Amino acid sequence: MARRSKSKKLGNIISFSVIITIASVVFLLANKIKNEQKIGKSVATNLQRCEYVLSWGSLGSGDGKFNKPSGIAVNASGTNVWVADTENNRIQQFASDGTFQRKWGSLGSGNSQFNKPIGVYYDDRSVPANIYVVDTGNYRIQKFNNFGRFIGKWGSYGKKDGQFDKPRDIAADSKGNIYVADTMNHRIQKFDPNGKFISKWGSPGSGSGQFNQPQGVALDLEDNVYVADGVNNRVQEFDSNGNFLAAWVGSKYAFNLPAGIDVKRSEKAVYVADSFDHSVNKYNTLGVLYASYGSFGSKEGQLSEPRGIGVDQKENVFVGDTGNSRIVRFRCPPLKQTN
Repeated sequence: MARRSKSKKLGNIISFSVIITIASVVFLLANKIKNEQKIGKSVATNLQRCEYVLSWGSLGSGDGKFNKPSGIAVNASGTNVWVADTENNRIQQFASDGTFQRKWGSLGSGNSQFNKPIGVYYDDRSVPANIYVVDTGNYRIQKFNNFGRFIGKWGSYGKKDGQFDKPRDIAADSKGNIYVADTMNHRIQKFDPNGKFISKWGSPGSGSGQFNQPQGVALDLEDNVYVADGVNNRVQEFDSNGNFLAAWVGSKYAFNLPAGIDVKRSEKAVYVADSFDHSVNKYNTLGVLYASYGSFGSKEGQLSEPRGIGVDQKENVFVGDTGNSRIVRFRCPPLKQTN
């Protein structure tokens, strides 16, 4: 009986060891697969690292402080930066070193008032330049001049043409036409510079040309439209009429709620703020990953749920580091074109 008991114990120990070994192997393989998915094309493209330059801001409501900053706009020269300070219901303007310049807005529904503005866009290709604000909680777009003076507005709550449901981002093409990510209507709407409806595309779903809460929109030199299709965890590309061109989707991208998107037009580089991955990634227009910045945290080189992103023509990238209530500026290596 003693021998049988010892054999049984030995068998149990061996069985337990085998189970632990198998579990460890499965865990390691799962992490290996996850890491390979995470870096995607970075292995093939020798992933470059972006370098921290500076940051500014902290939680608060004073000048230069933020409460969940989201949208970012920057002029081509990089001298001015506009921030949609969402929970403070205002727009703040800064120099590129973070020096406060001006602000406008307060909670409300009147002209120049906001209800949780999320997107902001500086159209420096129009003369004179205009600033567009996605006034998310008021379901409208507001238009301002270069100094924050009110020009006009359009939109209301609904699903009809020219109406919105929690819009989040905005961009313009070379003709000044405006594109709005109409998030909860799962579509993109196109307007002329004065807010007259032109066209729309998209419906709820995961097929080509469909969306699940599109978060961001940006255009390149050829007026191709890039959409951060948030909950579908992909980027979709269209021509300016809404015809589907391509989708960046699958394990090689491993997006986790891509929210902000911007294009450095002269370089043909696309930047994506991958919000729940706490990173910003730089791609060429074919969707090949080239450089990356960020991991979760509040230290230098880290981000927390970044959403807005703006890029100047000098390799400077400005990010609304939403969870850290600050703006982060960094630089990425120039893109080596493969297209």
